[in-house]
Amino acid sequence: MSKVFGPLFGVDAKGTFAKALTFQGRPNGTAVIKPPRASKKSLENPSLAQSVQRATIARLIAQWQAMTVAEKEIWNLAAKGEWSNLLADGDMEAPNTDAWNFVYNDATISKQTKNPHSGARCMRVVRAEKEYALFCQTGAGKTVAGKIYWATGWARGDGLSIPVVLPGGPDVWIGTPSTEWQYFDFVACPKYAGFYFCTTLGNPGNYTEYDDVRVVDFIPGFAPKKTQISGYHFYIQQAQILKL
Repeated sequence: MSKVFGPLFGVDAKGTFAKALTFQGRPNGTAVIKPPRASKKSLENPSLAQSVQRATIARLIAQWQAMTVAEKEIWNLAAKGEWSNLLADGDMEAPNTDAWNFVYNDATISKQTKNPHSGARCMRVVRAEKEYALFCQTGAGKTVAGKIYWATGWARGDGLSIPVVLPGGPDVWIGTPSTEWQYFDFVACPKYAGFYFCTTLGNPGNYTEYDDVRVVDFIPGFAPKKTQISGYHFYIQQAQILKL
């Protein structure tokens, strides 16, 4: 099992770090990584690129050391892909809609089994006479105002209505009417409790669908800088590696 001990280095998608490793054999037939040798000259008179890299590593280590025990635990869980979803039934696999205890503007929500993003079901929200309709979860253990959260998931339209994820504030993800599944991924600090999954535009009876949605706590105090690489999110400023 791989273990992550702290933010020590970064690698790109081309495997630059792996290519820089040198392996040497042992008499028992095993191979070990041969530590790279640094010349005395480069240690005493580093180049500009080396100085920048040293400063970056020192900053990342300082950020890690400054984290609380609770923040480090969140980091470690995330690195193992075990970051807890604050939304019950986020995968939409429950046969009912009981976990989603709030609907607005006469929205009608139901589980659908035709072409979900994954699994056997997805959630459909149908608008009534009002211009938009939405559903969400409220209550203990859910999202609250003033905290930073990271939201990911999939949504699609019906050809007329568009999906919108509204986290109780100005930060919002807006999809398209396309019936193809569309991925959303953003960080937000809501002004009000709740992440609202909406359908808007179209006519009464039009709908949007959602599947595999996840909202997790985000460690405050760091601006995210993320790049998707081979199924992982690399949060460079926090040296976080999150497997989705």
